[in-house]
Amino acid sequence: MTNSQLKPPRMLTLLELAALIKGYRKLRQWSLDELAERARLGVNTVAEVESGTRNDAQTLRALAQAFGFADSDVFNKPIHIPSVDEDDAGQESEEGDTTALEAFVLTTGEELGDLVLHSTALAVSRSFELGMQADKVFEALTDYVREYREYFDEYSALRVSQIHEEFQEYLLELKGFGVSISYATRNLPEDTNESIDKEKSSKPAIALYLVAFPVGEEPESFLV
Repeated sequence: MTNSQLKPPRMLTLLELAALIKGYRKLRQWSLDELAERARLGVNTVAEVESGTRNDAQTLRALAQAFGFADSDVFNKPIHIPSVDEDDAGQESEEGDTTALEAFVLTTGEELGDLVLHSTALAVSRSFELGMQADKVFEALTDYVREYREYFDEYSALRVSQIHEEFQEYLLELKGFGVSISYATRNLPEDTNESIDKEKSSKPAIALYLVAFPVGEEPESFLV
């Protein structure tokens, strides 16, 4: 296969990545529990990845290591898509599995905090390679967002306000590296909500997607 037959490398969509992880697991005949144990992750975390509602860098590294890949960032990098002929042959089926969501540029830390609290599941990804420094900031923000979501009930109103300001600092730092974050939300099926967190099954299931784009190249919509 020549380079001319390959499309430029790109990040997998959330559902493409979910299918890939699930495929590797089934190929090894592992259960969700077994993969979670090998990756030292929670079963719900692996289920979120396989449902296309979670793909933060740290989780994907743990999964890559569990599968035995030498490159622990194999799932965090753009990849080459098959040849044009092969891609066209599968395009019809792929289109049925993806959804175009209206996207918005994230502008403030307070906005980020509100979005996180009103979502049931969170998926974070990159549309391009950020560079080492920006990637570290992006990962730190992702970890902080998940921590905020988990421990929000323990925070005072003052602490919440401080965290929103810290989110804002992360966003400004990323912008200094030429990175902008766009977001979209999607209602999930009721059964997906229950599989992610049974204790919150009475709440509407909403997935929040945060995607890093180059500043000035933020799309009006993206596929998930």
